[in-house]
Amino acid sequence: LDNALGGIIAGNGAAAVTSTGAASVTNSGLIDAATLGIDLTGGGLVTNGVHGTITGTSDGVRIAGAAGTVSNAGSIGGGSYAVLLGSGFANRVVVTAGAVFTGTVSGGNIVTPGAAVVSTLELASAQSGGTLHGLGVQFVDFGGITIDAGAAWTLSGTNTVLAGGSVANSGTLTISGSLTNAGSIGSDITPNIQYNGRIEE
Repeated sequence: LDNALGGIIAGNGAAAVTSTGAASVTNSGLIDAATLGIDLTGGGLVTNGVHGTITGTSDGVRIAGAAGTVSNAGSIGGGSYAVLLGSGFANRVVVTAGAVFTGTVSGGNIVTPGAAVVSTLELASAQSGGTLHGLGVQFVDFGGITIDAGAAWTLSGTNTVLAGGSVANSGTLTISGSLTNAGSIGSDITPNIQYNGRIEE
């Protein structure tokens, strides 16, 4: 499904867009107003473009049943979850600078040392730098956090890397708020982590 710029998909039931098999949804318009904006019960990919908006009264995007990937450059929101991914799958959420999430973003897999399945939060490269706040608070259940090559990201506010979690930095990461680290933080290029705030280990 491709909802182009200017397109509107409005739902008033369980979901505005739903699929029981693996599906791919690309949105540059508006997907709005149902309990769930997008509900993929067989896994799949949701790509929300810079002009795209996806909302649900409960969840913006829910993917279960198989691995799910959500890439957001626009706005995704829900009364409870902006993104809710199923447990037991290697899920991924890709964030582009300027993206907006309203509600919790859950990778679906509890972060513990030695976890068999890990979800990844990927901070993507863009023409301008991005800011993320609420790692471990709004963005939860991601055992892997990656900063792409060429990307520049700032962590503001209160952030936490849990035991069993890891940050792999191939770009530039600036800590302007606080980061409590019980996991591991690594860099491919040195120095490319700047601490303007506070880090606790």
